[in-house]
Amino acid sequence: MAAPIDELKNLVLQSLEGAGVLGQIRAHLRSCVFKIVEQQDPSSKSSSYFMRGNPLAQKATETETGKICAELIKEYMEFYHLDYSLNIFTPELNLANQPVRKDEIQAKLGLSEKKIDNCPVLFQIISTIMESLNQPTQKLVEKVPK
Repeated sequence: MAAPIDELKNLVLQSLEGAGVLGQIRAHLRSCVFKIVEQQDPSSKSSSYFMRGNPLAQKATETETGKICAELIKEYMEFYHLDYSLNIFTPELNLANQPVRKDEIQAKLGLSEKKIDNCPVLFQIISTIMESLNQPTQKLVEKVPK
């Protein structure tokens, strides 16, 4: 039989994991490690340390399609304030630190010019595809205020 302290540890661990707290701590720690390593790498402006270790990441934004995909993912993370994930994603793909402009992505993809502020562009794309296939789409919950 497990000692009461072990049971308490497991309960606390499960509760923190279930609430997403441990995931946030892990993401924050990874983000801090990436930032420290990037600061130590003198060539980080032109060639990210992490890209040299991952040839697929290096190729990800070499084409216009790859750049648009990265912008869609970045805009999605910005919309949902996935800041820790962004702190890893942005330098790993050597993306600019400026926020992605939704209207620029929409223009590149020839999407409707109507501004949709309450959802990410990726959601708009998926909704458009699903509607063209006559599949029902769900309305996105309003964006949480900053």
